[in-house]
Amino acid sequence: MSFALFASAHALAHDSFPQQIQVNRLVDEAERNSSKLNFLADRSRRLGVSTDLIERASGTFYDRYRWTKTKLSVCFWNGTEAQQREIMDLAEVWHAAVPRIEFAFESGGKVRMCQLSDLSSYKLMADIRINLDAGDKRALWNQQDIPVKNGDWSYVGKAVYQNTAFPTTMNLVGALRAKKEGLMTGYVFNVRHEFGHALAMVHEHQRKLCDGWFNIPAIAASQGWKVEYAKAQIGSLGDTGNTYFYVGGYDNKSIMQYNFAPSWYAPDRNGQKNPCRRDEDVDDLSELDKISVAQIYDPSLNDTAERKAYVEKLAIGFAKQAENTAQAEPSAQEKSRAEASLNNFGEKVRVPERITIQVYPHKVDQDIVLQAVSNLGYPLKDRSGQRIRTISKNPTPSLKGDPTTTVLYTADVSDIDARFVAANLLRAGIAIKSIQQYYPTKTSNFAKRDHLIQIGADVRDRNRMALTYDDIMTLPLPMFGKKQ
Repeated sequence: MSFALFASAHALAHDSFPQQIQVNRLVDEAERNSSKLNFLADRSRRLGVSTDLIERASGTFYDRYRWTKTKLSVCFWNGTEAQQREIMDLAEVWHAAVPRIEFAFESGGKVRMCQLSDLSSYKLMADIRINLDAGDKRALWNQQDIPVKNGDWSYVGKAVYQNTAFPTTMNLVGALRAKKEGLMTGYVFNVRHEFGHALAMVHEHQRKLCDGWFNIPAIAASQGWKVEYAKAQIGSLGDTGNTYFYVGGYDNKSIMQYNFAPSWYAPDRNGQKNPCRRDEDVDDLSELDKISVAQIYDPSLNDTAERKAYVEKLAIGFAKQAENTAQAEPSAQEKSRAEASLNNFGEKVRVPERITIQVYPHKVDQDIVLQAVSNLGYPLKDRSGQRIRTISKNPTPSLKGDPTTTVLYTADVSDIDARFVAANLLRAGIAIKSIQQYYPTKTSNFAKRDHLIQIGADVRDRNRMALTYDDIMTLPLPMFGKKQ
């Protein structure tokens, strides 16, 4: 089975932009945090920040989601015993990879069944609660998950395991549908992929590496999207990956990367093989999957000579790929800021950065812009409950026909946040030509703003070239594209 990219798109959000663009979906929290951390790590490496500090920040990330116990209780809300036991058997590959992690599927020799009454007690609630039937009439889903109860998804690690508002933590309705249709590779893949999420594994997507290697028109046609929207969707995934910190690279054989349709990949070019294309679909853990999950739960498993040699070989290869990465010319202040961001990463995950994102919509690309910034993790409301992400209804009249080209930021917005927003816009296909500081002006009635990022257009950008990803990562702020 070729698994559609968004077949397991997860949950709707607590809040949304106009036109139903969903934002900050809770089920995607780990993906957001992983993407932000990898961006911060990339910037920090270019500034010469200590590798140890970067790795400690990675540990902080996984501490939020990885289990501290080794025996995880699992229950099913529904399904036949045959369905349940087959899923139990398929999930055992993760136990085989890390024997100290056990899935306790049974109670008293019988498959453990979830009970609504169990939600009244942390002691009774199972850690992983699985739904197999979208037609179940009971209140088995959080409100934001109801629209996707026909699909496959799982909350990452222990994110909501003791949250009674989330009766179902893993949904496998799509997997059973795939089996019914005879798509056995897809069925097996989906079950094992979602159990990977349940063990705190995130998607193995290195979008930086894969930029330009997807057939955007084919994806658009298969999903019924406009090409521009498909480009925004592909670009909005961000950089995530379980092997990123351990060996520095990307594993395209990982069970945590989707089995994309063959037509979704761009062809090889100039003698270079598409680095993101799989030669065939997978339905089992890769060697790096086993190493990565062991690194999270039992690093001693990776102390064998065989695994050390394997990882060293991969690390050398990934290092060679990174040799052409542009390096920044850091000031002591920039390096210090990056180090502080890494040290504070855990706190920033718990309490998101207080930043208002204000979008000046331009008809030619407003949907792409809103999609690109919709899931970056910045808070939607302030402590008083007031909405802090805004859509301006008053773009400059002379610029209404221009595309989005600029990101402006107030002095109290961090260097990392300004670059992060710009990079996500760039990956969604927006030609960002300037990143500049916001100053009160006469046209804005000298408005005093704080913690603000504005996204819009600048008439001066009409004669500038677009910034590259390396520009965004390395040039000092403010930065402007070269004049044409």
